[in-house]
Amino acid sequence: MIERLDMEEKYDATEAAIYMNRYGMARNYCKGKVVLDISCGEGYGSFLLSKWGAKEVVGIDISEEAIKKAKKNFKAKNVKYLVQDASNLKKLDDNYFDLVVSFETFEHIKNCDDYLREIKRVSKKDATIVISCPNDYYYYATDEQFNPYHMRKYTFEDFKKQAENILGNNVTYLIGTELMGFINTLIESNTVKQNKDMVLNEDSIYCAKINNGKGQDLTKCNYYIGVWNAKKVDENCVVYSHMYPEWDTTINKYKNEAETLRNEIESIKGNYEIEKDKLKTRNLSLSMQKEEISKFSEKTYDNLNEANEELVAIRKEFAGKLQELAIVRQELDNTKQELANVKQEFDNTKEKLINANNELFSSNEELEMIKKSRSYKLARKVSKAVKIVRRKWKRIIVKNQE
Repeated sequence: MIERLDMEEKYDATEAAIYMNRYGMARNYCKGKVVLDISCGEGYGSFLLSKWGAKEVVGIDISEEAIKKAKKNFKAKNVKYLVQDASNLKKLDDNYFDLVVSFETFEHIKNCDDYLREIKRVSKKDATIVISCPNDYYYYATDEQFNPYHMRKYTFEDFKKQAENILGNNVTYLIGTELMGFINTLIESNTVKQNKDMVLNEDSIYCAKINNGKGQDLTKCNYYIGVWNAKKVDENCVVYSHMYPEWDTTINKYKNEAETLRNEIESIKGNYEIEKDKLKTRNLSLSMQKEEISKFSEKTYDNLNEANEELVAIRKEFAGKLQELAIVRQELDNTKQELANVKQEFDNTKEKLINANNELFSSNEELEMIKKSRSYKLARKVSKAVKIVRRKWKRIIVKNQE
């Protein structure tokens, strides 16, 4: 899916049909109306709206390059092109436009509420508003996949809820989807070139819708369209013929790609057989390893049981040692208490000895004083005299006994 249709180059017919079909939705609403074309790109849609009878068309786009091409390739008296941000339509007046079309803009806007409020501001009260939004989930199925140019992916419910929050619920919804059928086309129409001539030479195409009996699937469509404030909403289509010259080239291209894919498949099959044999060998090796691991596991299990029994015995022995240690600790505590008592007795005895020593020292001092006194000296003389008298008496008594 391309982001912008380049009319100066050779466009892709499928993408051109998608872009033209969206503008075809506005054909029945533009006659005699003042129209705003938001995200007009290179201007082909604005030109078509003018060609279909619009009184005045203003085409805006944020790309200066696109507006430059629009002014060059699709200029008309009643068409004006402006470089303008869709979220801030500051160059446009309030309540001015009868019809506003904005195709594939929704997903590029960071703040869609601002964008929708600006559309509502520049639109007349009963203006018709036609907005489309791509179903990115059709092109990018998973959450990891996304279009790098889009701010986010919208389901139909996401688009409906956000748009109606600002524009209201007076709206009819359609879905854009691929068409399969047949067309009766003039031979001369094949002479139209695949460039801007397709727009400049656009003519009416009538078609009929045939029900395929399968119903509609909102998740499988290419894009959604909401049309606000329209009295009647018509279905439309733009078709392109597969009979264009490049179709044969495309078919041959796909045939070559298919042949290449077949060759790749055959190569993959050969590689598959080789890898299959390798896998068998690997599985056999794994089975042998598994058997060895099983034997090792059994042996390890027996060793673990023995180790567990030894561990139980060690735990019992350890419990006994802990009990013995508790007894030793109790004895140690008792010994500490006895030692404390002995120390206390020693301290008491030491204190008594100190007191006795002090008393002895005092007695010695008193004795020295006595020895130095006259009474002590006299007492010693008397003691000597008594000893002499005793010895004399003993002699006298001995002689008298003889």
